[in-house]
Amino acid sequence: MEQSSTAQETRRGDAQQPEPSRPPVITDPAPSTARGGDLLGFLVAARPWLRGTPKLVLHGVGALIGIALLDAIPPFLYRALFDEAIPDRNATLMIGLSVALILSTALEAGCEVARAISFSRLSARTGAGLRRALIDRVQGAALTDPRMAHRAHLIALVNADVEAVETTVLFDLPRALMGAMAVIACLVVLLILDWRLTLILLAATPLCWIAPWNLGRRARRAQAAAGEVRADVQSDFDDLVRGQRTIRAFGLTRYWADRLAEGLLRLEAAKVRAGILTRGIQGATSIATEALTTILLVGGAAMIFGGWLTIGSLIAFWSVFNVAIIGMTTMSESAPGLLRGHASMRRIEGLLAAPMPDDRGAEAPPLTKTLRLDGVRFDVGDHHGVLDGLDLSIRRGETVALVGPSGAGKSTVLGILLGFHTPCAGCVRWDDQDVTAFSRHSLLARMAVVFQETEIFAMSVADNIRLGQLDATDEQGRAAARAAELHDDIEALPKAYDTLLGEGHLQLSGGQRQRLAIARAVLRDPEVLLLDEPTSALDARTEACVNETLARLTHDRTVITVTHRLANARFADRIIVLRQGHIVETGTHDELLAKGGLYAELTRRQQAVQIDRGTPRIKPSLLAEIPLFADLSDDVRTRLAELFVAERRQADEVIIRAGEPGDRFYVVARGELIVEVPTDQGPKRVGTLRDADVFGEIALLIDVPRSATVTARHETLMASLGRDDFLALLDAHPEARARITAEAERRLAEVRAVKAAT
Repeated sequence: MEQSSTAQETRRGDAQQPEPSRPPVITDPAPSTARGGDLLGFLVAARPWLRGTPKLVLHGVGALIGIALLDAIPPFLYRALFDEAIPDRNATLMIGLSVALILSTALEAGCEVARAISFSRLSARTGAGLRRALIDRVQGAALTDPRMAHRAHLIALVNADVEAVETTVLFDLPRALMGAMAVIACLVVLLILDWRLTLILLAATPLCWIAPWNLGRRARRAQAAAGEVRADVQSDFDDLVRGQRTIRAFGLTRYWADRLAEGLLRLEAAKVRAGILTRGIQGATSIATEALTTILLVGGAAMIFGGWLTIGSLIAFWSVFNVAIIGMTTMSESAPGLLRGHASMRRIEGLLAAPMPDDRGAEAPPLTKTLRLDGVRFDVGDHHGVLDGLDLSIRRGETVALVGPSGAGKSTVLGILLGFHTPCAGCVRWDDQDVTAFSRHSLLARMAVVFQETEIFAMSVADNIRLGQLDATDEQGRAAARAAELHDDIEALPKAYDTLLGEGHLQLSGGQRQRLAIARAVLRDPEVLLLDEPTSALDARTEACVNETLARLTHDRTVITVTHRLANARFADRIIVLRQGHIVETGTHDELLAKGGLYAELTRRQQAVQIDRGTPRIKPSLLAEIPLFADLSDDVRTRLAELFVAERRQADEVIIRAGEPGDRFYVVARGELIVEVPTDQGPKRVGTLRDADVFGEIALLIDVPRSATVTARHETLMASLGRDDFLALLDAHPEARARITAEAERRLAEVRAVKAAT
């Protein structure tokens, strides 16, 4: 795809950073603390969240301690039974021991119930706390934070990872703690029963447990790696679902299928490795247990033969040893869950570790004088300054329009005022006070915004309007809808204000969506109203109606509007013209036209494309600004303008595809187009085309493949010129053909040089 120099400037100004093929890896910024064991690692990672519920933790741990102590009682009863009650035929002692065993079992059952209740509540509260923290982090993050760029990773954190932590707290944590306490309690009892046999077992334990400990270390790393691969695959699948328009437009169906297939193979390999290592822990534990059992039997038998140990003591020792083995087995079986929970906690902490903005400032007072940007600089991170030392003062009650080429920094100004972006240098002043002195919440309470695309949430019409002011009454919401001229449309809906909107429910038209956004703003009753291309996606008739509504509602408010359609700026008190992050002109509509600068040039360009009863008309003056046609005579340009035909494209419709041959030149009459180029990492958005922008002129002369895919973002009206009609005109004007051919060859050489450089 080729563009005129003006269109190229638009494209360059609107260039974006390429979306990474993989989202930034979210990991714990601190070294892993799980090296001392799976249980310890998870406890350290989850400590900040468990610490918030001390009573539940105490109740749960108390129940586990009770179970461990009660498990230590039966071995002493068994020894008394076999060494005293049975040999002496003491019925009274036997009955007493039996009652004690029954009571200890009943008490242990009660402790089990208390454990289940405590850890169920602890799991639910931990999950709720993590979700609240993630929600706060997402809402408090800068929109430029790369951690926020991948929806699939965030959804995985809120859903899969938090659920993994909840499951670990509910099942694996109490099992592991109970196993650890049982082992400790049994060790004490074993020392009391026979310290010599206990020391023999302790000496053999490290040798038997080397393999399980080593496998545990490797399994932790494998689980973490599998989690990252899983998140990558989930991100790719999310991109596949969301990006069907682009994928099909670029013919990337096979590429994306291969990409996902490769990811699934990596995920399969990672999960197999993690599964083998994790399950290997249990196998190694079983072997270690058998080895210790053999040592116990051999050592115990030898001590009985030597007269150092009674049969009752060996039975009691064997019973306690079995409880300890069960405890170790329980810890081993809980290892996979602890590993998953710890890996999930690390990913969650990786997102939560970034600093949150401080919103503890004073309450912002009403605006009485000016809203100013003093030396504001903002850099998107690719060494391209979106704003470069911008100074702008807006008086209270003034309506200011920000205009200029795409990428000039207009919407960035609004983003800074709304707190979406933090300036790299300079500051924003609210009546001479730096806005950082005020809480962001109190500042936003005095502002309202209407965006180019209005978000409709899955709730009723009334609740969607009430988002502008959450404590508003139903009648206030209806009054706002009347002011936005939306009330009659709402009453015509199936359930009027109770009608559900959003995905899977009723969909509003473009004009209705914008009027709903206006109703939100009216309900907020702001001192400062920000308008970011609020009518650019609407047809001319709907745009005129919405503009009339806005004109009535903006009276006596401070209004800052961003628009590329200059006809909407002419009634502003002051027009600010931006280019490459700088203010290049300022004044009223008439003053700027008289200056003959950039504003006048952009105005002439847009006025050169007129729409007459739905049909675009191209003026010869527009063609004169395009280098390919600049040297043509006025007569030839006039005849050329008459050859254009109208084309209307719907939202998401592809106009041209990269790699396909082209034979038409296009002029955007009204609407918005997205320009994307293919890269090794997938489609990359490189620009936006709007009213009076042009593209594809080289295709009129040379049969070369399109270098980009152009897709309609909204319904778009264009005028196009075909190669056959153009060449037929040139046949009648040989001198024009020579000049145009020379210009085309020069442009083509430039394009080839750019491709070679990139």
